[in-house]
Amino acid sequence: MPRLQNTRMNFDYCLIYKCIKFCSSDPHLTDYLEGEFLDEQVKSIKEYAENIVNLRRVGAGLGEYIFDKDLKD
Repeated sequence: MPRLQNTRMNFDYCLIYKCIKFCSSDPHLTDYLEGEFLDEQVKSIKEYAENIVNLRRVGAGLGEYIFDKDLKD
């Protein structure tokens, strides 16, 4: 859970930085941040959130074992 919070915090900082750079009218930096960094952060946050929801659904025992097995594959 702390890793997800750190990822969200990094994402928030990137959005703030993007807004600052947008105000200074630097289209190249804005495009770079969106293309290389922000898209990956959004995908990672979505993946972590889906995994947390799935782990809560399956519970302990066999469900957790199957989840771990699928995650490794």
